[in-house]
Amino acid sequence: MDDFEEVSSYRRIFAAELARSALETGGVECFLSGHDTFSVGALCDPDIGRIKLMVNSCDMKKAKEMLGITGDR
Repeated sequence: MDDFEEVSSYRRIFAAELARSALETGGVECFLSGHDTFSVGALCDPDIGRIKLMVNSCDMKKAKEMLGITGDR
């Protein structure tokens, strides 16, 4: 079974979709989580309303490099 982790999160669906598309084009297995509760959650709590980009843990390093993420996050 694949083990997925959050590589990044977004407030806007188009930004999340753009990042997901870039990773998939580069061969990184990923999906978006939380987009179904985004509009309702964003009204209540900004952290709940974030869209999470999830990647297979074995692709985490490659995904971070592709997205330009440095550091622990």
